[in-house]
Parts: sequence; C-alpha cells; structure tokens
Amino acid sequence: MKTTKRLKKVFSLGTSAVVLAAVLLGCGNEVDARTEASAAWVMEQVAELGPRPVEGVPARLGAVAGEIVASGTIRGAREVVVVAETQGVLEAVGFKLGDTVAQGDVLARFDDSIEALSADEAQQVLETARLELASTERLAQSGGASQTQLAAARSSLAGARARYERAVNTREARTVRAPIGGRIASVDAAIAEGNYVNANTRVARIIDTTELEISLSVGEREVQAVTPGQPVFVTIPAAQIAEVAGRVHAVAAGSDQQTGSFSVVVRWRNSDPHATRAGLTATVRIPRPDAEERIVIPAQALQARGAARFVFVASDDGYAERRSVVVGERQADRVEIVSGLQVGEMVIVSGITGLIDGARVAVTSPAAVR
Repeated sequence: MKTTKRLKKVFSLGTSAVVLAAVLLGCGNEVDARTEASAAWVMEQVAELGPRPVEGVPARLGAVAGEIVASGTIRGAREVVVVAETQGVLEAVGFKLGDTVAQGDVLARFDDSIEALSADEAQQVLETARLELASTERLAQSGGASQTQLAAARSSLAGARARYERAVNTREARTVRAPIGGRIASVDAAIAEGNYVNANTRVARIIDTTELEISLSVGEREVQAVTPGQPVFVTIPAAQIAEVAGRVHAVAAGSDQQTGSFSVVVRWRNSDPHATRAGLTATVRIPRPDAEERIVIPAQALQARGAARFVFVASDDGYAERRSVVVGERQADRVEIVSGLQVGEMVIVSGITGLIDGARVAVTSPAAVR
C-alpha cells in the first residue's frame, strides 16, 4: 500500500517537472535530450521546485453537538485603576504605557517636603507623650499621681500616636505606588512631570495578564449545563491561538434583568502575555459533560467534489495525502469527522487550492495551541 502511494507521489511530482521542462524549452533554454529524458534530471527539477508551504492543525477529539459556544472580550482576572489620593505638582513619573510593573513599584511622586516636616513634628510629639506617660506611671506607683492624671497621660499618648500615623499616611500618599503587579494598560493625559494634579485623578490602569478571563452571556437552557470548575476551550484569533484550555470560574445565581441571559465567567492562565492582551475578542466553547467526543477539525479543511468529502493530511515525511472522510455534526467553523482520520494527524487547513495527492508540502501551524 505504501509503495503504491509513493509511486503516486513520484508520478505527480514527475508531472510537475515535465511541465517545468516544457516551459524551459518554450523559453528557448537549450536542454540536452538525453539529460531531459533521464529520471535524475526530472528529480533534480522537482527538488528545485521545493515543497509547497501550507498550514495545518492536528486532528483533536472534541464534541460539536451540544456544545455551548459564546464570545466575549478578554480582561485581566485582576485589574486596578490607580488614583491620586492627594493633590499637587508631580515631581516625578516613573512609568509609561505598556510598562511591566511589580507590586509596590513607584509610579509617580509629588513634592512631600511639607508632609515630611509634619511627620517629623508628629513623631516628636509622640515621643514626648511616651515619656510623660512613663513618668506619670512611676509617680502613680508611689502615690504622687492620681488615676485621673494617669488616664490623661494615656489618652495623650493615644492621640499623639493617631496624629503621627495620619502624618505618615499623608506623606506616603505623596508617592503613588502600584497596588498589584502587571502591565500598564492606560495612562491619564495629566500624568506628566510638572503638571498639577487634583486628588482622585486617575493615574493609570494596571492589568495582571498572567491570568485572563471573559464574561459570557448564556441562555437559560445552556446555563443548566454549566458549573464552576468545568473545562472550557478559548480561541483567540487576533493572537493566533487556536485553543487554550481554561475553566469556568463563576456562574451567576440570577439572570440579567434587561437581557434575561446568565453571566458565566471563565478563566485561564496566559502563557504569552505579550501576544494575548485585555480587550481582544475571543470565542469560548464549553463541552457538555455528557457529549460524545469525536475527531473535530476546522471546517475550512473539508473539501468536496460531488458527493465525496475529503481532506488533505500532511505525512511525517512531508507529503500531502488526500483522505476520504465521513462527516458528522457541524457547528460554525468546526466539523466532526466520523471516520477517515486519526487523532494527532496533521490536517492541512490553508494552501489547499490546487493541492494534489502526493505533493510535497512544508507545514507550519497558523495558531499553535498554547
């Protein structure tokens, strides 16, 4: 069987070489007749043609019938909007759009000279209150101070400690720090050195891109089949990610009062934070637990000629093999294959036009599963 397939490959490739030879002769190139007739010359021309570039994905198990499919916009599982807690002139700005920051990193700094003096003064008052309390306690032990005086000294110390902590917090508010680690998604236009900034001005939006999520809207029938922890598969076309595995994080206890749909939040670990960003659109499929799994391929790989249905499979040694298949259920851009393919076989999905059985191919993955 393998010998017959290999003969087919050689025949199809030889045909391409003969066509090439005819073109060369038509262009006036002088080719020796004996060389032209030799098999070695034919194979040399075939080698010069090189393999045809195509894109392929491995055949995988899945369930098309009964799946829940929905789309949404990606966001970070952890996102924060940083605001200025104080007002004044910005002395320094230590970040820009797209930067990666760690928790606690300084984003911006206001002039804090007055706040520093206030904190120092409050600290001195606190130390004085501590000394006065210690002295009053000694006097009280010897009968030289009443319980009322002792209570007043303790109250003074508590007040001094509160004023010191407020002074320290006020000074710390003059430095804006990142509350979480992540990437800078947006920056307010007012955030620049030398600008006067009011309190509660938005400084930056930080997204932790190590874990992403999507909030989906599903119907009342579909939500019955969704539970937290259930496996999901996310497709992100813009990032060229065919499928990444995740899980259902949360399911709403009630429907949206306006749309009647139920919110389902799915999350997954982001293996490539620079490619997959918040704001991209993604499609999520949630297989039903009781759905029968079959081989599933992209619908664009399926070819038809009359009643026949077939696909092209790339062999390990770099040849295209036309494979007749029996088709099952379809949904959007995916189709079930009942027979004709094995799990893991590389199915060609682009570069199919004009492709023939036995042609040499060089396969790349258009969207590697991550």
